[in-house]
Amino acid sequence: MKSSKWLLSLLVVILIMSFTITTVGANSELPPVGERDEDGDLVVDVLQPLKLENEAGLPDLDMLQAPGVEEMQPDLQPDVMDPPNPTYPADGTVIYEKYPVYGFTEVPGATRYQVEVYSTIPEPDVLVYKIRGTGGDCSCGCKLYPTLPLKVYDLNNKNGFYKWRVRAKVDGEWSAVWSVFDTFTVFKNGFKSSFNVPTKVWYPVYGTWVLTDAGFAKTPGDLYQLSSAINRFPFTTSFVYEVMMKRKNSDAENIVFFQAWPWDLLPNKLWRTGYFLTYMNDGHWALGKIVDGTIEGINSGTTTNIVPYGWNKITIMRTPTGIGLWINENYMGYYPDTTFTWGYVGFGMGKADDVRSPLLVDWARLKYTSEIPYP
Repeated sequence: MKSSKWLLSLLVVILIMSFTITTVGANSELPPVGERDEDGDLVVDVLQPLKLENEAGLPDLDMLQAPGVEEMQPDLQPDVMDPPNPTYPADGTVIYEKYPVYGFTEVPGATRYQVEVYSTIPEPDVLVYKIRGTGGDCSCGCKLYPTLPLKVYDLNNKNGFYKWRVRAKVDGEWSAVWSVFDTFTVFKNGFKSSFNVPTKVWYPVYGTWVLTDAGFAKTPGDLYQLSSAINRFPFTTSFVYEVMMKRKNSDAENIVFFQAWPWDLLPNKLWRTGYFLTYMNDGHWALGKIVDGTIEGINSGTTTNIVPYGWNKITIMRTPTGIGLWINENYMGYYPDTTFTWGYVGFGMGKADDVRSPLLVDWARLKYTSEIPYP
């Protein structure tokens, strides 16, 4: 498959940096909050660098439960009734709700049930909450409803891992025997970012990023580097990710990452692993992936669907088996690939000369869905 212009130019940049550049050009400057930049945009906020306290990384999704969780079988005596059997959240699963409805099987003669939920990130595990109730109509399975939200998994790996168990009350006495612990992880169920207000959801991976009074995320770029930003929450699959972006005065690369992970950054600040879509104002585009620092092309070409120097809506549909791509709601194809099953999303720009050519991002959004976004 023929490499795209972008992939070739990226490799050229890497070689130039490796052999001829000893000091990278100074980072582009943006004025402080409350002042206008050279384009007349008023800076209303600066995206703060992410301080990773406990960098989450990209563990195997099949091993996503926190380490140290033991699935202890209850020590049943012959004359002790079996405990309820947990059914939801199922053991080892990822869920997308902060208020999961805990489901379990009925115990004959039980009048009430109790659920305990623990966070497994701390050592030892910490009780998050208890729920007690009748379980409702147990003919189709008993249920207990929480009133407190759980916290979701993010870049700092400080939240999102849980285990739970349930027991029954029979003949007025709480059973001393609990069910086994089932573990689960809570992921965020999507997002909508309009960049009209300060955000703690997006962080710079590299470069200076600000919010303007027009409601845009903006970066001037950095010479010979990839300036990018990351959403703090990871996502699995079966989603649609969209970004509305605009690049002024340049035919250099603009990029969208998905199911990706930045660190440790490559020499030109390219992310280390995951999928990417890049486009240029001259009509070139490329879909590819980075596998532990190695760039691999999936498909590329030229198109008239890109609006030169104007707003372009990039739409990525990630299914369990492949990637659907639209540019400005025009279908660009479906490309089978199953290399990555989860990761983070982001956007950014490359800069190969001193011409002022900032990137503006109007909005970004992600929704879990299996519906095709456009015809």
